Parts: sequence; C-alpha cells; structure tokens
Amino acid sequence: MQDEKGWWYKRADGSYPKNSWGYEAYNGKSYWYYFLDSGYMATGWVDVNGSKYYLFPNSDGWKGRMLTGWQWIDGNCYYLDSQGQNEGALYRNTTTPDGFTVDAEGRWVVNGAVQKQ
Repeated sequence: MQDEKGWWYKRADGSYPKNSWGYEAYNGKSYWYYFLDSGYMATGWVDVNGSKYYLFPNSDGWKGRMLTGWQWIDGNCYYLDSQGQNEGALYRNTTTPDGFTVDAEGRWVVNGAVQKQ
C-alpha cells in the first residue's frame, strides 16, 4: 500500500512488517524487500546488521527490491552477493567471486583506480 510517506505492506491479519526483511511475490517474480522500523519499505542504500544493501529506488513495478550481482549505482560499479545467507550484501575491500577487486566502499577498482561508468 502507498500513502504520502511511502510504501508499506499490509498483511492479511492487518499487521505490517517492521525492521525486517520480507520476501514478496509480484507479477510472477519474487524479491526481497526491507521494511524500516516505521514499517515503510526502504529504498536506496540501507545498513542492516553490519551489512550494506541496495534496494532499487525507482518505480518500475518492483520498487524497493533488493539488487544482487554487479550493479552500476551513481556512476560506480558494486558487487552485491548474489546468493546464500548473505544475499544482497555489499562486498567491501575484497575480491569478488569472479575475481575483481572492490575497495573499502565496495567500488570496483583496477590497480587502485575506481572504475566509473
């Protein structure tokens, strides 16, 4: 549901998720979403339990969905875990599963230079 402040999810029993992940299906696809303490769906960068995630900020039918894999965001390329227990978590200061290097901010770097779109 949407109101003037944003989107929130109302369950069949009238309750709504807060400060938690929700796995929701829509139009034959399923995605993870994060609901803030206020109950509103998060978008953009969000920190949850020490990990950083990116939730799609645009309205394309799946606003707020958790992104995974390589993503160009604001001109930088980031790797968000694509599977498993840490699905969606930003890789930082390490090597990605496909052998690329990311800096402390999670940006793709080559020989120490941040790669730009």
